[in-house]
Amino acid sequence: MRAWVDNREDPRFIQKGKKLFPNLMVTQLNTGDVIIEDNGKYVCIEHKEGADFEASIKDKRLSVQPINMVQNFDYSFVFIEGGYLDIIQQNEYSNLMEESYNGKIASLAMKYMTPPITVDDSNHFWRMAKVFGKRLEVAGEPLTKPIILPNKNNTLEMRMMMCFQGMGEKKASEILKKFDFWSLPEVTEEELTTVKGIGDVYASKIKGQIKKR
Repeated sequence: MRAWVDNREDPRFIQKGKKLFPNLMVTQLNTGDVIIEDNGKYVCIEHKEGADFEASIKDKRLSVQPINMVQNFDYSFVFIEGGYLDIIQQNEYSNLMEESYNGKIASLAMKYMTPPITVDDSNHFWRMAKVFGKRLEVAGEPLTKPIILPNKNNTLEMRMMMCFQGMGEKKASEILKKFDFWSLPEVTEEELTTVKGIGDVYASKIKGQIKKR
């Protein structure tokens, strides 16, 4: 079994990994934070602490990183340190809505085929990573990788957005810049009003149409 860790990770995090992976190689990874190989199969793991997970939702990294992972590795996972309550308690300035958190968890598992795994802390992360690495030897063939379309004007997401009553291309584009289409059922009216051109009244109409569908 071989393992690599991204050299931009916290040195303390890397040292904990070396206790379980004595030959852990530290290098700059283009995709993921930890990669484990055994028997010609690879598992890629994205490491997210609470604050980083929240930031990744807001800047949409978690809509890009999983795509690169599933396209380049046999198995891909996102290991998150702590659950929703842990994240908001650790960060006193957190404004992460539970709906947004739940929506991203669902998208990772169902849309991106990158199951999220909750771990207690960095020590638990490495213990879990070790177990996943051992399972590579007996793992079956990975599932077919999904075809994920970028959010541009001629995508499935854009066409579905245009089905909403009163939705023009400009408004649809602004919404998709900020939110993942498949997470819209969990996005609140308040969050929708942060999109340019979306007021309270129209945000309410959008949510009403989503519920009906």
